[in-house]
Amino acid sequence: MAHVTVADTVPRVDFTVGGSSTTNFAFTFTFYDNADIAVYVGGTKQTLTTHYTITGTAGTDNGFVGGTVVLGTGVTNTTVSVLLDIAAARSTDFPSSGPFNVTTLNTELDKFTSINRQLEHKLTRAVSMTEAEIDGPAMTLPAKADRLGKYLAFNAVTGAVEAGASSDDVATLTAVTDDIATLADIEDGTVATNAIQNIAAHAANVGIVGGAISSVNTVAGIASQVTTVAADGTDIGVVAGKATEIGLLGTVDAVSDMNTLAAIAANITSVAGDATDIGAVAAVATEIGALGTTGNITNMGTLAASGVITTMGTVAGGIANVNLVGGSIASVNTVASGIANVNTVASDLNEAISEIETVAFDLQEAAPEIDAVAGSIANVDAVGAAITNVNLVGGAIANINTTAANITGVNYFGERYRVNNVEPLSSNDAGDLYFNTTTSTLRVFNGTTWTDTVTSSAVSSVGISGADGVTVLSGSPVTSSGTIALSGTGLTPRTSATGSSTVPSGTTAQRDGSPTAGAFRYNTTLGQFEGYTNAWGEIGGGGGGYFKGDNGTIGSSAGDIFRINETELNTSTTILSTENASCTGPVAVASGITLTVNGNLSVI
Repeated sequence: MAHVTVADTVPRVDFTVGGSSTTNFAFTFTFYDNADIAVYVGGTKQTLTTHYTITGTAGTDNGFVGGTVVLGTGVTNTTVSVLLDIAAARSTDFPSSGPFNVTTLNTELDKFTSINRQLEHKLTRAVSMTEAEIDGPAMTLPAKADRLGKYLAFNAVTGAVEAGASSDDVATLTAVTDDIATLADIEDGTVATNAIQNIAAHAANVGIVGGAISSVNTVAGIASQVTTVAADGTDIGVVAGKATEIGLLGTVDAVSDMNTLAAIAANITSVAGDATDIGAVAAVATEIGALGTTGNITNMGTLAASGVITTMGTVAGGIANVNLVGGSIASVNTVASGIANVNTVASDLNEAISEIETVAFDLQEAAPEIDAVAGSIANVDAVGAAITNVNLVGGAIANINTTAANITGVNYFGERYRVNNVEPLSSNDAGDLYFNTTTSTLRVFNGTTWTDTVTSSAVSSVGISGADGVTVLSGSPVTSSGTIALSGTGLTPRTSATGSSTVPSGTTAQRDGSPTAGAFRYNTTLGQFEGYTNAWGEIGGGGGGYFKGDNGTIGSSAGDIFRINETELNTSTTILSTENASCTGPVAVASGITLTVNGNLSVI
C-alpha cells in the first residue's frame, strides 16, 4: 500500500522578505496536521489561525507532502521561518495479536521518522564536538553554584567545560582595556610622548608628597587659610632666603613638635591670620630641610600600591591632558604650590555642577509641560498673531471675571436660547427657545417637537392650543379690527351686537350622531330650523311646514293661520300614544323612512 514519503531533507525553510508585501510561503517537507508546523516572523513565533493558515498538499495514509503557509497580513523587510514541530507522542495503540490497521501503522512509522528528522536538525544547531575528535572530554556543565555569574570556558589541558572568569571581572577589565592599551603605547613609544618619563623625573617629589599624604589632606581642610598665606608671597620669599634656618626643622625634636602642631590645627588656623608671625618661621629653615630626607623618599612606595593603579587608568584615559602636563611641568609645580586654591575652585565647580544638575532635573520634571506646549505650537502662534485681541480681552478682564462668577446663569441661558438656521437636534428640554434665522421665526420646544410662537415681523395669526383655550379676564376683552375665526365646540359667533348669530347648518344626514336635548341647527335638506328633545322636530323659520298668515307672510296673524303640508315624509317618525297628529291630502313615505303610530290612533 502506498504512503507518504519522508524525504531526507531539512524540515525547515527560511525566507528573507524584501520591500514587497508577501503572504504565501511554500515548503516541501512532510507533516500530518496543521499543528505540526511552526512559523516565526522576525524571530517571533506566530499563532495558528490567529496569524496564519496552512494549505497542505494531500498525500496518502493521513499525511501531507508539503504545503503553503498563508499569513493573515502581508509582511515586508523581515525574515520568515517555517519548520517542523511535531509533538513527540504516540497516537495509536496496536493490539498484541490479531489483525490491525496497516494504514494507521504506516502513519505512525512515518510520524516517528519525521520526528527523527526534526531532532536530527535540532542537534545540528547545538554546541557539540566533531565526530572526528577522539576521546573528547565530557561536555557537562559545572554545578549551578559554580557557574553562577561566570563565563563559559574550556580547560587549557583537557578542553573540558568549566566555569571561567566572573562577569564582574570581565566587565572591570573591559572598562580599562583602552587605558591599558594607551599606557602600553606610551611606554613602548608607539605614542611619541614623554608623559611617563616626565613624571618619573619628578619621582622624588612624588614620593615626598606620598609620604605626607595625611598632611596634604590636613592642608586641604584649611584651604582658605592657605589661600591667605599664598597672598603673602613676599614674606614667603623671605622664608626662602632663610633655607639654612629652616633646615633646623629637620631634627627629630622639630618633627615631634610639628606632630604636636598637627594636633592643634585649629590654633594654627588662627595663627594663619597673622602674616607677620609667619616671618619668624624663616629662622628655622634648617629644620624644614629635614623634610627632604631619604626616609621620606620611601613613602613614595605608597604610590605603587594596587589601589593607585585604578587612578593611573583614569590618568591614561586623559593621556592628551597628561602630555600637556608633561610639557609644562614647571607650571604644574606652581599649581601644586597653590593646590588649596585649586581645591577651592574644584569645590566651587562641584557646587555649580550640583546646581546645573538641579536645573536639569527641574527641566526633566517639566518635560511633559514643555512637550505639551510644543505639541500646541500652532495654537501658541495663533495667539501671537491675535495679540491685539488678547490685549483687548485683558482690558476687559473685570467683565470677564463677572461673567465667570455668573457662569451658571450664562450657561443656563445658552442652553435655553439658541440661534441657528436649523432646528437643534440634541440637548432639548421643554421650554427651550430657538430663533430660525432663515424663516425669522421664534420656536419653542414642547417636550416632543419644535412649534412656532410668533414671527419677528407683525403678527398676522396666532395658533392657540391647550385644554382650556383662552381665558379672558374681567376688563380685558378680546378685540379685533378684522375677523376672528372660531372653531371647536361650545362656540356661537355673531355678526354684530344687533345683527345675528350663525348656528350650525347641514343636511339631515349630517345631524349629530348622539344629540342631547336642547340641540339646535338649520336643516338644509328640509329648509327649516330644527331642535332636539327626544327626537328632531321642526322650529318656525323659513321654508315649508310653517304657519303662515292670511296675507302670506310668516307669523303675520296669530289667529288666522293655516297649515301647509309637504307631500313626502322623509324623516322616520314615531307618533306616541299620548300624541295626536293630522295631515291633509295624500302623503308619501320616502324609501327607507318609517312612520310608527302607537296605540289605536289613526292618521287623518
